[in-house]
Amino acid sequence: MNPLELYLLSLNSENSRRQTKSVCKAIFGFSDEKSAKKFNWKQLTHHFIIKKMGELEAKGLTYRTINAYLSILKGIARQCWNLGKITSVAFMHIDHIPNRKGFREVAGRKLEHAEVEALFSVCANDRNKTRGARSAAMLALGIFMGLRREEIAKLKRDDLDFDSGTCKVTGKGNKQVRIPIASLAVPYLEAWFNQCREQGVYGRYVFGSIHSSGKIFHLSGIRGEAVRYSYKRVVSQSNIKNKTTPHDMRRTLITNLLDQNISPRVVQAIARHSKVDTTLGYDRGDMSASMQQAINVMSNVYRL
Repeated sequence: MNPLELYLLSLNSENSRRQTKSVCKAIFGFSDEKSAKKFNWKQLTHHFIIKKMGELEAKGLTYRTINAYLSILKGIARQCWNLGKITSVAFMHIDHIPNRKGFREVAGRKLEHAEVEALFSVCANDRNKTRGARSAAMLALGIFMGLRREEIAKLKRDDLDFDSGTCKVTGKGNKQVRIPIASLAVPYLEAWFNQCREQGVYGRYVFGSIHSSGKIFHLSGIRGEAVRYSYKRVVSQSNIKNKTTPHDMRRTLITNLLDQNISPRVVQAIARHSKVDTTLGYDRGDMSASMQQAINVMSNVYRL
């Protein structure tokens, strides 16, 4: 077993494994699993990684992305050390490479109220009622409950307990947390379940593949990529001009909750972040007006 295979086995989610393979293709040029087996892992040195980080920075990648690459490379280096491919000293030098520091404009944005309405309108007017109901249910889970696209894709029917009003979410690191089911999401989920019942399709998962005709193939779960494709399709049919990604649904919920003066600790719990700083980092509210109002308070201090 090579270090990359061992590292992939240590990861908890398929999304993390895909990301790692993508990083290895960019860094090492791996085109398939055979490439990793042939690679001389002794080349994975402190100098090699420092050089690659510089190349990524020259390409204009954000520090956050570069640090994500670095984290993966450190993880692979640890497995190299475990397998005796590199020395303890070599691993120590790699493990002590510091993260890149700097500030870039934050990624993503909050969806405006009119944009959210436009997205649900596209779903409601979809000629393919099954597809429209499924897309709307996905939007509801993302915008009203803050689920990530992988979490939406793998959500099971039993995870939704309407009697207690809670939803069990299996998130990053395979952590399971219960959060409240948003009242706004209920009608869209029920509309989707009605479509499934009408077609006599049942299964363990909330979502499954559907045909362009509207026939539901199964409820055996879908990939996160299917959620991204659904979101992209609905956005393309709306009047939304500014760029948006599925993760903006999550940013929208967090920003709206913070704008309503909900305690950051409560928002953190809903977002299922380990640190409140991470939650605050999702805030995409317009700070310019608030900053102007705050700084004008000085007029109450000085009477000049």
